[in-house]
Amino acid sequence: MSLYWLGYQHGSASRDEEVHNLRVDRDRHWLLALPEDDRRSYLLDRLDEAARLANRPDVDDVLDEAWRLYVASLNNLRKPVRLTSTEHGRKAA
Repeated sequence: MSLYWLGYQHGSASRDEEVHNLRVDRDRHWLLALPEDDRRSYLLDRLDEAARLANRPDVDDVLDEAWRLYVASLNNLRKPVRLTSTEHGRKAA
């Protein structure tokens, strides 16, 4: 059973990059299918949400942090913008 599980994990991990690229491509096509005004509004709302999340007392450069959060969120267009996790898996302050 352990050998089977190891093979399954290895096979699954070998496809992670391709699956990620396909998801990003799917989301890009979904966004392009929206009417232009809706697309602009959707992206601006995401940017506003990133700015709101970046406006914290522990952030020195809010614009830099907001842009970083926004760009990171482009990998998952249909999910809400979130703070990135720290290396220990806890949410940033």
